[in-house]
Parts: sequence; structure tokens; C-alpha cells
Amino acid sequence: MNILLIGNGFDLEHGLPTTYVDFLRFTRTFVNCLVEYRHIEGVELLLTTINKARAKKNCNPYVLYYINNLFIEKEKDQNAKEARIIDTLHSLIDNNFWIDYFYEKDHIGTGWIDFEADISIYIQKLDDIRKQSEKNKKTAFTHRSRQVLDINDLDRALTLVYNDGYVPVELLNEWKERLFVDLNRLIKCLELYLSECVEKIKCKKSLIGIERLNIDHLISFNYTNTFSRVYGDRIILNSENIDYLHGRAQYSINNGSHIVLGIDEYIDNEPEKSNDNEYIQFKKFYQRIYRKTGCIYKKWVEDINTVNGVINKAETHNLYIIGHSLSATDKDTLRELILLDNMYTTIYYHSDKTYADQIAHMVEILTEDKVIEMVYGNSPKLRFCNQKILEN
Repeated sequence: MNILLIGNGFDLEHGLPTTYVDFLRFTRTFVNCLVEYRHIEGVELLLTTINKARAKKNCNPYVLYYINNLFIEKEKDQNAKEARIIDTLHSLIDNNFWIDYFYEKDHIGTGWIDFEADISIYIQKLDDIRKQSEKNKKTAFTHRSRQVLDINDLDRALTLVYNDGYVPVELLNEWKERLFVDLNRLIKCLELYLSECVEKIKCKKSLIGIERLNIDHLISFNYTNTFSRVYGDRIILNSENIDYLHGRAQYSINNGSHIVLGIDEYIDNEPEKSNDNEYIQFKKFYQRIYRKTGCIYKKWVEDINTVNGVINKAETHNLYIIGHSLSATDKDTLRELILLDNMYTTIYYHSDKTYADQIAHMVEILTEDKVIEMVYGNSPKLRFCNQKILEN
């Protein structure tokens, strides 16, 4: 079995605007265009807004073209698909806590891991406030003082509860509901962006060397269908041999989302981890189950380990990793595959910095001793290779 595992770097390598900064720039440019559209007659003047965004390099040129086309088609037909998308995007972006929150942040990370980490930090603050309030068991909070508390300032609420204050459970529930609803709105907005905009962008680059790897199984941590779009006519995979671990973006206006975007488990100890489900809806493992994205690869692991129920160590298998940061958030999946007795893993990097980061992340995932053991010897089970060898 030859498994290809890809992350967001795979989409970026193919020229697609799939960072969360790209997504935020899309939402900002869309809102600016919508404001202009409501104050002018005809869509021609929208080009001014589009050109300003292009001049400031605030948005990918293909994304700008897509936004402009949305309004052109809406002008032609108010009942067109584009008109429905505009209305839907506006309803998802307007007054969305998370989108506004990331707009206002002074520092923006470089990947989706940073995005999810920031969400996790905010949820953990809310959880700390809940737990400390329960400990304090005070009801001294008046209606007047309650009004000065705001969901945008959890730090002040934290200071309050750690000074023997108390936040009413009703208010905490209001905050939790707002954060969850707006996270789902953000996810739906992202899914529309990917399915209707990004997946319409033609990939001008491909990694030709992938064909030499004889891939027969694919694990994608991405929401896009990039692998099949670019390589599907040359590398044909059956649907049961493709695992979109976080779901695949699909176009729909009225239905729920098909993708997973949330936080990892932050409670370390049992039994608290199993018994405390206050913020379970924000966690990725819950969303995977709820949205039925599945973990198809676990069946492959069983097939690798046994043949007709008998432990199999004779056959060797290969895992190729491209465009994945090897972050600890995906530690369980990576360990499960890499540590298989008969699995040989090759990790591709696109720069010296990426190479250094990947080694550090592997140590975090496997331990220092295990990495040393696997990278040396006559037949190393773990290799790092420059991605350039796949370019021709």
C-alpha cells in the first residue's frame, strides 16, 4: 500500500489561495464590494473597489475576479445563483464574532493551526471563567454590573472571577451559544469560498514526480479536491481509497456544512476529559462524528496489520507526506501510520526552514529517541526529502 498524506501546503504548492489569511481577505473584499454595490448604480464602479484591493495586494487576483463576477451576474439576474451566494455570504459574514475577532487581531499566524489555536485559547478562557465562577458560588453580580461584561473582553471577566467574582451561568451560556453559532457561520462561509471560488481556479503547476510514487491511497487534511483535479486522470483512486479526514467542501446554500473546523482536546486528565462536555461542539473529534466525515484510513491500518486475520509483517508499505506541517494537532493520526511495523515514511519539505520545523515536530510526535532510531541504519524507516525532486 502506498499512501499519500497531504496538508494545506499541497494546495499552496499548486497556487491556490487556501490560507486563512486568504479567506479573511476574501471576506473583507466581499464586504467592501457589497457596501459599494448598495450605494451606486451599475456594477462598473465596483471595479474601483476591486482595483484598490488589487493595488494593495489585499486579495488574490483570481478571487477578485470571482467577487467581481458575482455582482455582474447578480445585476443581470436577481434570481441567479450568484445573487443567492451574495445574500448567503452577507448573512454569514455580517456581525460574525470570529471574523470580526480575527480582523482586529494585531498578530495573525501563518497557518490554520494558528487560527484553530486562537479559537482554542478563547474557548479555554471561557471555560476557566465557568469553572472559577462555580468555585466562587457567589451571586453578588447585579443586573447593572452584568451589562458591563462583554464577550469581547474575556480577560476582564477572568480577572473578575480570580478576584472572587462571579459570572452568571445564563450569561456564560449566551456567550457559548454566540461563539458556536458564529463558528458554524464561519465554517459555512469558508466552505462556499472553497467550493465556489478556489476550486474553480485552474492549477497551473503540478508535482510530476508524484506519479512515480505509485499512490493507491490518499489521506487529505484539506477541504479541497485538488489531488483529483490535478492528477485524477493519471492516478485513478477508488472512492473507498480516499479519506477526507476533515471533510470535503461542497456547494450548498440551505444545508449544513460538510467540513470540520474546530479545536483539539485541551483537557488532559481523566475522568474530567470524558465527563466535562461543556464545549464539546467546538472540538474536531465531535464534529467529525457529527458531520460523518469518518476515518476511513483506520480500515487501511487494519489491512496493513493483518491478512485474513493473521498478523502481517512480510509486506512493506509506504507513507508519503507532502504539504503537512506535522503539527501536534494531528499527532494521533500521524503516529498511528508512521509507527506501523511495516511502514516506511518519506516526508517532503520545500525549504530549509520547513525541514528544520518538520524535524522538531517529528520529535514532538514520536520522541527524540524514536526519531533517531528511525532515520538511521541501512534501511531507515523515516526519511526527509527536498520536494524539488518531485517537480520533474
